[in-house]
Amino acid sequence: NSDMRKPNIGMALAAQSKFPEIDFNKSLMIGDTKSDMAFADNSGMKKIFINHGKINSEFDGLQFESLYEVMQNF
Repeated sequence: NSDMRKPNIGMALAAQSKFPEIDFNKSLMIGDTKSDMAFADNSGMKKIFINHGKINSEFDGLQFESLYEVMQNF
């Protein structure tokens, strides 16, 4: 139940306290779990789901097979 565990945003707030220029609305969370996506939602970040080649119909945002594929598209 720690604030530092996803999907709680304690990690994001700790980073922002050290680097006040961080703007969550301009930040991107790339992850491969539901808690990663919930973390993005809870902190107001944009999100990309890494699906490892298996489309996740539960997720309505951008999906890619790998981080490498994300980088090829941006």
